[in-house]
Amino acid sequence: MAQGAGLSVPLDDSGTSFMQLVKSFSTDYGLTPGERTWDVKDVGGKYSVNMVWKLMRNNEEKGYAKVTGEISLTPTGEEQNNVVYTARLKYTIEISNDVLNEKATAENVPEVNLFG
Repeated sequence: MAQGAGLSVPLDDSGTSFMQLVKSFSTDYGLTPGERTWDVKDVGGKYSVNMVWKLMRNNEEKGYAKVTGEISLTPTGEEQNNVVYTARLKYTIEISNDVLNEKATAENVPEVNLFG
């Protein structure tokens, strides 16, 4: 699987824009978001979080969107009488090379003019 080189997209704190980005990538590459799996573990004073969202075409996995990170079980502060915890998350979208090559070929087809 390959990542789009040099692509950087700012995301909001809620992760909503990441979900929209995944749906947008799926549409652009002719993929369908499939099953999402979550894995959350308590690892010595923090939660380790992993989510994988399969990107499918014709019942075959052709990529995935992934969220990995950790959430400390120790509060990092307080705001307006609410305890605040800080999460550090990494978002990744990977799409298979065959899908990337297919799109590049389809979008960069040279124009041919025949004169008879």
